[in-house]
Amino acid sequence: MPTPTTVRLRGKAVFDEGKALAQNYKHTVIDAGGRDNAGLHNAFLLADLAIVPTGTSGFDAAAMTDLLEVHEVAADYNPDLRLKMLLTRIDPHTKDDQEMLKFLQEYKLDVLASSRLRARDIPTCNNARFDDRGDRQRRPSH
Repeated sequence: MPTPTTVRLRGKAVFDEGKALAQNYKHTVIDAGGRDNAGLHNAFLLADLAIVPTGTSGFDAAAMTDLLEVHEVAADYNPDLRLKMLLTRIDPHTKDDQEMLKFLQEYKLDVLASSRLRARDIPTCNNARFDDRGDRQRRPSH
């Protein structure tokens, strides 16, 4: 198995140099961190798919609204950008999980199933679900 190429880029270089680098590979992964900064903005301009890890607390939901604003601006320049949420720090003993799922559903955000959150626990959105790999599975409509 080949060793992945890794490059550290910041700010606008994420877009400029990242675009050139991405042309040499089938898949390119950008870890933009969790802060609202120029690197995140430029990653959103370059990406086809953004997988966003997030916890399930109220604090995480509040931070998500900031990220959605960044996505909204980026979508004006990159309308093909898709967001998929990956829930982390899931605690089955609290109501946070279900409240976060409801919050994400209100914003019509796709949720990737995780090993601690079964796909059947994820509410359907637009008559679709996701399997454990995050692939969209159409359900027959009756």
